[in-house]
Parts: sequence; C-alpha cells; structure tokens
Amino acid sequence: MKAKTALTISAAITAIFATAFALNPEFFTSSAFPEADAYAMRIGVSLRQGMAGMLLMIALVLFFTRNVETVKDQRSILLGTALGFTAMCATIIVLPVIHDFPLEFPAAVATGLVAAMCYWTRSKLA
Repeated sequence: MKAKTALTISAAITAIFATAFALNPEFFTSSAFPEADAYAMRIGVSLRQGMAGMLLMIALVLFFTRNVETVKDQRSILLGTALGFTAMCATIIVLPVIHDFPLEFPAAVATGLVAAMCYWTRSKLA
C-alpha cells in the first residue's frame, strides 16, 4: 500500500468519526454514560462536539499531507499517524477498565486497524 493511500484512508475514517460526533453527540454521550443526568449530558455533548472539531482538524491535516514526495517525510508522517491512532485505540480500551462505562468496540477496532495499516505501510516504504 502506498503512503498516499494509507493517509487517505486514515483521513477518511477520522472524518467519518468527526461527522458522527458532530451530527449526533447525544447518542455517543448517552451510550458511554447511560445514567448521566441532564447537566452531565450537556457537558458530555459539549465534549463530543469539541472532539468532532479536533477530529476534523486531524482528518484535514492527514488529507493534505498525503502528497508529500520524499520517502523520509512519508515515513515520518505515517509514524506520527500510527502512534496517534495507537494512543487513541489504547485510550478507548483502557478507559472502560478504569471507569465504569461500556467499551466503544467499533471505535477501538477502527483506530486499531488504521494504526496497524499505517505501521505496515511505513514498513513497506523503501
């Protein structure tokens, strides 16, 4: 897989999560915190909307860095992307262990797969 393809896929998946958080923050907040009262729900919704903005920013950076020419720069960008998705996946998995709320399985799988794809693509670059 080429670096451009891996970065495009990374950007697309990140944009999908950003769009989902922006369009329906109440759903994601209530699924993570089913017993939240109205005030806590408003705080959670605000945090999800903030996450949506940050995810969109990351998606745009990934999308616009996909045309980098040198292999050295591509490897560096892919490493940063892989480490970022690894950290996100680890956070998604560890938080339910530390706190008492359900694992967000689709997000854990998606971020884990994108991280693995970036590591693999980086290893294949000359």
